[in-house]
Amino acid sequence: SKIVIVSPEYNGSYAGIVKAFIDGWNPKKLSGQKVALVGVASGRQGNMRGLDQLSNVMNYLQLTVVPKKVAISQVHLLSNEQGFNPSEEINNFLHTQINMLLN
Repeated sequence: SKIVIVSPEYNGSYAGIVKAFIDGWNPKKLSGQKVALVGVASGRQGNMRGLDQLSNVMNYLQLTVVPKKVAISQVHLLSNEQGFNPSEEINNFLHTQINMLLN
């Protein structure tokens, strides 16, 4: 009943595979649901522009976008052999976003 989209940055926007995935949705079945957006990028902006564009698409599909969008920049520095190791700040952002999504 809740949707979380983690979108990598591609040429200053979201990747085509994300668009193709969304194109397969049935908007009538999703209307009114809540969606949380997380952007990841190797650059400094964390795909914020792509998240803004995705917000517009989600609004068009009549989904409710959680106002707290998490942009994770320099994601390549946050993972190692043990997995994903975000900073405390990113963890706090993610927890806030999850709470907003669930409430």
